[in-house]
Amino acid sequence: MKKLITTSFLGILIFTMTFSCGNTKSNNEKINIESENSVIEKVQNDSSEIIDSWLSLGLNEEIIIKKLGEPVERGIEEFWEATGTYNQEWKFESIGIILGMESESEKGKKTVCSITLINPCSLKTSKSIGIGSEYQEVYNKYSKFIDTEFSSEENIVVGSIYGGTIFSFKNLKVDRIFIGAAAE
Repeated sequence: MKKLITTSFLGILIFTMTFSCGNTKSNNEKINIESENSVIEKVQNDSSEIIDSWLSLGLNEEIIIKKLGEPVERGIEEFWEATGTYNQEWKFESIGIILGMESESEKGKKTVCSITLINPCSLKTSKSIGIGSEYQEVYNKYSKFIDTEFSSEENIVVGSIYGGTIFSFKNLKVDRIFIGAAAE
């Protein structure tokens, strides 16, 4: 009897959920948020850094514009032989964010291929590191992932210069955070 009630309840719940979801504006917004989260989940699984719980490599331009607005400046679109993609720099200088954007075709839809955070950016990494954080705090939080061959008192490389996060320091405080490939 208990099994029959549980099965009936689940059937009613599934029926209600299936037929109560229509094509309303709020459902479309939810789909956009879910697709945004699936991109973020994919990037998280690839061990890339996520800034402020949303900004990461691979995000599409629609998400960037929705979250940050239009960039103050868009650089010239250039074809890069090494990657075979068209690249452009998007600057949001008033909030201290510079994004490298790339696309497969000229003037095509772009995705984030690099992130640079500078002063006055207040966003933080997944380990709560931001502009102005102390050298020792960065070292302690990322110690397991530091590439000691390319790190120094001026830079801590987390992951690799071929794809990782580089913290640059001035007077032992984070002055710049770069995420992406710094070398080919």
